[in-house]
Parts: sequence; C-alpha cells; structure tokens
Amino acid sequence: MTIGASPPLNQTPPEIREVVAPTPRVPRIREPLWDNARLLAAVLICAGHFTDPFVAPDNSWAALWVALWPFRVPVFVVLSGYFTSTQPHTLRSVWALVRDIALVYVIFQTIAILQQGWYRDIWDWSYDEPGLALWFLLSLFVWRLAAPYLWRIPGRLIVAFAVAILGGFLDLSTQWAWARTVAWLPLFVVGLELRNPRFVAWLRVRTQQIVASVLLTVSLAAGMLLGGQVRRSPLMMRSGYSGAFESQIIDAGVRSVALVVAAVLALALLSVIPRGRIVWWTALGAGSFTVYLLHPVVLRYLASLDVFSDLVTTPRCLAWAAGAVLLGLVLATPPVRRATAWLTRPRTFAVFMTGVTSASRLRGRRNRRPLP
Repeated sequence: MTIGASPPLNQTPPEIREVVAPTPRVPRIREPLWDNARLLAAVLICAGHFTDPFVAPDNSWAALWVALWPFRVPVFVVLSGYFTSTQPHTLRSVWALVRDIALVYVIFQTIAILQQGWYRDIWDWSYDEPGLALWFLLSLFVWRLAAPYLWRIPGRLIVAFAVAILGGFLDLSTQWAWARTVAWLPLFVVGLELRNPRFVAWLRVRTQQIVASVLLTVSLAAGMLLGGQVRRSPLMMRSGYSGAFESQIIDAGVRSVALVVAAVLALALLSVIPRGRIVWWTALGAGSFTVYLLHPVVLRYLASLDVFSDLVTTPRCLAWAAGAVLLGLVLATPPVRRATAWLTRPRTFAVFMTGVTSASRLRGRRNRRPLP
C-alpha cells in the first residue's frame, strides 16, 4: 500500500485495532481468608447437627455445643453479608436471587419432604416450615433483597440491632424463618461492613490479633466449663420472646448479649484465621455451601436407619463426631460439587444445558445435507 493511500475495506488500520481490541478478561482471584473461614463454619455446622442428639442438660456435649456456637451460624451469617452486593437491584439481580436462593430452597425443601414421607410415612407438602438448616436460605433471600436499602441507612448497624431486639416482642416463629431472619440481621450487616477493606485491614493488625486470640481462648474455656448450664433456645433464635412482659424484657437482654458476643467472636475468628492458602483446606472452601445443603440429606437418611440407638458409649459418640467432620470435608470436594451442581447451583446446570444445546445445534448444522 502506498503512502497516503487508504487501507483496503477488509483491513482495519493498526491504530484502530488497538482501540477496539477486546480487553483480556482478568480471572477472579479468591481470597483464601474467606474460604478458610467458610469451610470451618460449614464443617462445624455439619458436626453440630450430627451430634445434636447427644446434647443433654449439663453434659459435655451441651458444653461443647455452646463453646462452638459463635463459630457456626454467626460466622456463616457474617460471611454471607460480606459476599452480598450492595448495588441497587435490577431485574437481572432479582432473578439471580430467585434462581440461586429461592429455587434452591424449593429443591431441598422438596427433598426433605420426600425423605420424611419415605422414611416416616409423614407426607406434609408445606414449604412455610423449612427443614433442617434450610431456614438460612429463606433468611438469606430476604437479607440480600434488602441489602442495597440497608446499606444506605445511616447507622445501619444500630438500626439492625434495634430491629433484632424489638422484633423478639413480635409473634414470630419458625414459619418462613421470620424469627431468625429478624434476629440474625445485625450479624448480616456486620458482614456488609466487612466489605470495607479498611475494616478487614484493621482486624488483621497484630494488636487486634493478639486481643482476638485471648477472646477466643477465654470464650472456648468458659463455654466448656459453663456451657452445660446455658439454655440453648435463646442462642438458636427460633422464635420471639415468650411469657409475661417482665420475662420478655429479660429475654431481650439475653438476646442483646448473645448478638454482641456472637459478633465479637465471629470477628475475632476472622482476625486470627490464616489469610494464606492452607494446602487442601482452602481448596475445599469453595464447597462450603454444598456442605451446608447436603449434610441434612445424609443425616436424615442415617437417622432413618436408627443409628443413634447404637451410639450409647463415649468412644462411639466421638467416632461419630469425627465421621461428621470427615463427611463435611468430603461434601466440599470438587467431585461432589460437580455431581450435585444441578441441585445446589441451578445457574451452573442452566449454563451446562445451554452449552449442550448450542453444541447440538452446531452439530446439526454441520450434518445438514445441502438441498439438491
């Protein structure tokens, strides 16, 4: 081509190619800190549900339950807040909530109904009373739907705390998980606050880590020593306050203390948990949600075999607890995640089916014979 001549119509000048060239997609980098914490919380929740039949007033299992309580649901709720977007909703984002949370709830609630009907011959096709652990999906749907509005409220953490305390005076129950949705709201907002990198950086300062280590040590020791005498019902947040008004005031005070302790200890755990990759542990962190969803399915099956009647000695109970921890880790492995993605992640299944359909259509075009 001569100097000053125009380029051919089918050739783009180099300077324009540089402008219109697509920007290479930067792969999302997972922060090991959050995967480490998520897996710990999910495994502890799994082990807690599997050992719950062993809990009795004043026994060691009750003390262990109380000692580990702040590191199960409270940590899971805080992390769910951290992974929630505070951007204004669009039709696409609302559909994503329906598909990834509400639809998953329907799927696993249906599984719970079928298991209960098959194992116990109790067919109750109600979706307003969530099965074991499924309340979290209902609460998460409401929290994430409200997150953009909560984020714009001045003093949102104080407001959330007030809602949780005052909500206990309402007639809320396990139906549609409204009681827990209201009660755990402050910890979800704490998770939203963690989206500020300065907050996380402050937690990881050496001084804060020393204080957090002391708090965790004292908490675990106190839980093991005194946990057997603690009532578990206020920590579960399954319903509002009950009894006379004076009794409800006391329950409100107990809930206030419980929420503060849960928030402080959850943040303390996030302060000291390793931030770098832990060989195989971090890799399993991506399967935490799968652990949460699948372990009740396994537990209901094992309970139908009446296995708990044989767990009467301490060695057997300890072996069962260790098996529950191992189960949680197995459920987080990539093969299990891939095999159950069509249940736990409908979006992944939809993308897979779209790819299969597109490949089928392309194959059909290639095999199509030309008209004579």
